[in-house]
Amino acid sequence: MKPPVFLLASERSGTNLLRRRLTEYQKEYFGPAPLHLLKHLYWAEPYYGDLACEGNFREFIRDALGLAYHHFSPWDEEISVDQVQSEYDSIFQGQRSSVGVMHVIYSIYAWRKGYSSYFCKDNNIFDFVSDIKLLIPESKFVYLYRDPRDVVVSQMKRPLQNKSVSFLADLWRNEQVRCIRHAKFLESSNDVMMISYEDLIQDELLHVKRLCDFLNVEKLETKENFSVNENIQIQEWENLNKPTIKGNSGKFLESLSRSKLKKIEGICWHQMVWLGYQPVSSRREYVSYKKLKIDVFFGIVIKILTSRLKKSGTTEEQMDRAKYTNSLQAKWR
Repeated sequence: MKPPVFLLASERSGTNLLRRRLTEYQKEYFGPAPLHLLKHLYWAEPYYGDLACEGNFREFIRDALGLAYHHFSPWDEEISVDQVQSEYDSIFQGQRSSVGVMHVIYSIYAWRKGYSSYFCKDNNIFDFVSDIKLLIPESKFVYLYRDPRDVVVSQMKRPLQNKSVSFLADLWRNEQVRCIRHAKFLESSNDVMMISYEDLIQDELLHVKRLCDFLNVEKLETKENFSVNENIQIQEWENLNKPTIKGNSGKFLESLSRSKLKKIEGICWHQMVWLGYQPVSSRREYVSYKKLKIDVFFGIVIKILTSRLKKSGTTEEQMDRAKYTNSLQAKWR
């Protein structure tokens, strides 16, 4: 079995594009629709009680599997609690955790699809790198990053997103702080590969080949049909079945005012420079902590008000997903 691969990235950085292209161009790794399992269940794990207790462990597995089917693009293979528990005990021999459950569920799905291992693009993986490496030391990581100014532009197009530029820039900055730190640590053991979104869309075949070489798998000359019929009728996934848009970068120059650009660069300065992005501003503009928090607060208030008006445009699958994840959070929040 090939070691699993985990994606370190912020949302709107080409994460679904990369998982799809990797799956299409080789036969070892399968990148399914993400469950965001650790994001929803890692922090809740203690509240299930001791997972050595069969009842607690089965309840945890049952809730984890629910993330695959209460989904706007549900998994198309039925995986049972018994199958996960049996496979788990054969792999980990008693050491039970949310990371282990995630690994087993993804592995079973990949095997069902005829692949050796999986490519996990769940959100917030940067919060769980240490736990993943501790339980699955052979794991590999890919750090995919994108210009924060374009990330903000892309985020603001999402129907129910917080439209505060300060909030979105601060979110990107905080996530990159963790990604960069992990990337530097993993670099020494050759367990991480870095790819910029801009390079990926300019020559995706070259960078898919680089990724295949990193993972020690053979890249196919032509892509195969994706083995799952994913639901792409949502804004985030609407371009997945279309050719990659090579010119989809630098949009911030037309979409953002000078003052918003200065604000984003002021917040993200060190991380964007470290990643090789050139600021438009000649110097960093200081953004006060108090002003940032006020801007973020008003962004949250506006999001709450507008989300109530836009719920009519939400699909049944999205509503079901939100209801289910809220029920999981209610166990510990």
